[in-house]
Amino acid sequence: MTCIRKTTAFVVTKESPFHLLVFRHPLAGIQLPAGTVEKGEEPVDAAVREVREETGYTVCSDPVLLGAATTNLGPECAVLLDDVDGGGHTLLRGHTVRVLRAESSSKLIPIRQEIFDYGTTPPTLLSAHRGEVRADKLAGMVARSFVLFIEETPTFERRTQRADGHEFEVFWTPFRRDISLVEGQTNWLAEHFDVIEAHLSGATNR
Repeated sequence: MTCIRKTTAFVVTKESPFHLLVFRHPLAGIQLPAGTVEKGEEPVDAAVREVREETGYTVCSDPVLLGAATTNLGPECAVLLDDVDGGGHTLLRGHTVRVLRAESSSKLIPIRQEIFDYGTTPPTLLSAHRGEVRADKLAGMVARSFVLFIEETPTFERRTQRADGHEFEVFWTPFRRDISLVEGQTNWLAEHFDVIEAHLSGATNR
C-alpha cells in the first residue's frame, strides 16, 4: 500500500513559563504547523518550511526528531499524491479524500473531497468536489514525523498569516498537555508531552 510522508512541528519557547506556537484556521480550529513532505525533502526540513508557511515564523534552533508513526487510513479514505481536477476545482496533493468506490471497473477511482466548518456543532459541510484518479495516485497510509524546536522568547504575541487561501491567527499558547487542538493533534501532543518536557528541562538547565 502506498504511503505518503507528513510532518508535524512542536515549536516551544525555551524559558519558563513555556509556550507552544499554534495557529487558528478559520474552519478547522487551533492546530500545530504540519503538512506534507515534498519529494526529495527531509521531514525536519519540511517541518521548518511548514512553520514558516503557516505561521510566518522562522525557527532558529536545531530540530529534534522525536519519532514517527504510521497510520492506515482504511478502505474509505486516502491522501492524494498529486493534484487532481475536480470539475473545475483542484483537489490538492496531500489532502485527504473519501474513496467512493475502491474497486472500480475502470482504471480511475472516484473520489470526493469535503470541506467542513468545524467551528459549528455538528460541523457544517461547506463544499464537496468529486474527481477521478488512478489508484497509484492515492496513499492509504501516512508516515508522520514529529519534530521539536526549542526557541528563545518570541518577538510577537499574535499576528496573522495568509496561507492556503485563508487568514490564520498565529499565537503562542501556554504549553500544557491538554491544549484543545484539531482532531488527532491533541493526541499527538499528549503522546509527546513528556519527552518534550524532558528536552525543555535539559535546555533550561544548560
